[in-house]
Amino acid sequence: MTNFRDKVNNDLLNELKSLDQNDFKNRMSIIEKILERDPNHLITIREKAELLSKMDRKEEAIECMKLYLKLVQPGFTHSSYHFIAEICFQMKHLQEALNNCNTALDISPNFIPSLNLRSKVFELLGEYSKADEDLKLIATLEAEEKLKHKDPNHYYRYK
Repeated sequence: MTNFRDKVNNDLLNELKSLDQNDFKNRMSIIEKILERDPNHLITIREKAELLSKMDRKEEAIECMKLYLKLVQPGFTHSSYHFIAEICFQMKHLQEALNNCNTALDISPNFIPSLNLRSKVFELLGEYSKADEDLKLIATLEAEEKLKHKDPNHYYRYK
């Protein structure tokens, strides 16, 4: 049985889903209404961080994603740390981007987007051998993935 607050939040979430992705003003308005009612609504906090980034409000996006990371189970946060790393990279905060890539890779060591971004950071920092290591690992992982699709006995075939 849902209570009134849940129904209102569900209605607002449905309204949010129906809006054009580029309607930043109205999307933010609905997000703020949801967070007024439930400040720890994880999906909405993450949505807000992504919207702030699209609106070029990078510092706010990072802070919002850090709030999300405090509230969510750590095992599924590698993409959130990668999100922060991408923003830091765009802002030319290379050491912070590197730290967030490393955190994402501590959680998920073969997460190719973070390996790729980290290799770019290493290149800009002049650490070419480390960049090459990441690129070689990416090539290995991608080759392994292709082999899985070719193997007739691999579980990918049974989906």
